Amino acid sequence: MEDQTMDLDAFKQMCFENNWEGTLLKVMAMEKAIGEYVLSFFYPATTKGKKE
Repeated sequence: MEDQTMDLDAFKQMCFENNWEGTLLKVMAMEKAIGEYVLSFFYPATTKGKKE
């Protein structure tokens, strides 16, 4: 079986070109959520809802 992976930017471009607005918005929201989740490990004091 060959590799079926795709670059995230290429996937977002494909969504844009095919007017898959809902899918594009979901991907962008997930990308933002993952970024915030990762940053919460590096900067726990700056994340919302956390108290020292």
